[in-house]
Amino acid sequence: MNNQRPDASDLAELVGKLALHQHLCLIYATQEEQFSAAIPFLKIGLGRGEKCIYVADAKTTAAVIKAMRADGMDVDAAIRQGSFAITKGYPLPGNFVPDGMVDFLAESVQSARLAGYSALRVIGEMTWVTGIERRPERLMEFEAKVNHVFRDHDALAICQYDRRVFPPEVLLEILRTHPTVVYGGCICENPYYVPAEEYLNPDRHDREIERMLARMREDTASREKLRQGERELLRIQDEERRKIARDLHDSTGQNLVALATMLGQLREYIPSKERKSRRLLSECKALVDRCIGEVRTLSYVLYPPALDQMGLIGAIRDYVRGFTRRSGIRVELELPPRVGRTAREVELTLFRVVQESLTNIQRHSGSQHAKIRVDGGSNLTLEISDDRNRDSGSLPRHTCRSGFQFGVGIRSMQERVNSIGGRLEIDST
Repeated sequence: MNNQRPDASDLAELVGKLALHQHLCLIYATQEEQFSAAIPFLKIGLGRGEKCIYVADAKTTAAVIKAMRADGMDVDAAIRQGSFAITKGYPLPGNFVPDGMVDFLAESVQSARLAGYSALRVIGEMTWVTGIERRPERLMEFEAKVNHVFRDHDALAICQYDRRVFPPEVLLEILRTHPTVVYGGCICENPYYVPAEEYLNPDRHDREIERMLARMREDTASREKLRQGERELLRIQDEERRKIARDLHDSTGQNLVALATMLGQLREYIPSKERKSRRLLSECKALVDRCIGEVRTLSYVLYPPALDQMGLIGAIRDYVRGFTRRSGIRVELELPPRVGRTAREVELTLFRVVQESLTNIQRHSGSQHAKIRVDGGSNLTLEISDDRNRDSGSLPRHTCRSGFQFGVGIRSMQERVNSIGGRLEIDST
């Protein structure tokens, strides 16, 4: 479970956005967690001219009033005016009767409206139930039925459950009966909520099975739709890279080549005695030549023309030559003599994996040697490795199991490989 302490200011802001007709449960283990939502919930209600009721046990009453005062609320005035009331436990005599409590809440809404309040706002500290009711199914019946009250009337409520008091099997059912849950500083839509009509039906379990299976099917369809949208995004990204690479090579690159040519011609018109001018011109020519090289490298990295012209194997050979020249890292190639052309997206994906892997080796490994192996058998396999010494490089010593953190580049590789139905495996020491 989440052990982080809730951010009170963030939760108060979320509580302020709650609308009428909502029925929430708050699962807490400390009084701080309990009041992080309860106090702003009451403050907002009183500020909006709503009738507020706090159903509490004897142990909580004094603490609630103290916390409200600490938050700037005039509790005594609210009590005198009738806008705030504390009910200690079950408000009706005798044993706990779910229908009786539901009727009490419905009547409280009507009374609040007749008294001129805009709505009824209720907080129920549910530990009092354990003192009068030993049958948890009656509590579940109440929680399921009370959804109708808040759905059909101008009211909203938070039922508070102390996880130190209620057993896990009861809390599981509580979660099933509340459409919204407050926990860990968040207000969460509850995917496990069972509508009251279904929860109270004798064939509940059959209907819940059907609902769960339908949700699984919907979730699977949603994930597939999402995957198809990551695929489409990658395709658009690659097309844009291809266009930029072509523009850089055919336009910017060619203009720089023309400029370098003109600078070379201009040098012939400068007398040899104008040494300063000739030196400046030579420096300009060298700078242009460097820009030409950088533009060509950038356009190749964005989208390698060799991939379309020579296929995956040829593009890897061509890219590795440039990589070794730029980085000084020797890359051993173990490639089949020929591999038939595969789908364009497959070749591009594997090429991007090569690019990202070699970049990671250059930035993080500290190794001066890498190896690329391609197996063109029935299952096309690409393997990139380096021989980094355990004490070299900038990465800490660790394994994947002990907290290896994936960066953006590796996540991108994972998405690309998944999009073509492949599998990415990483072994790091």
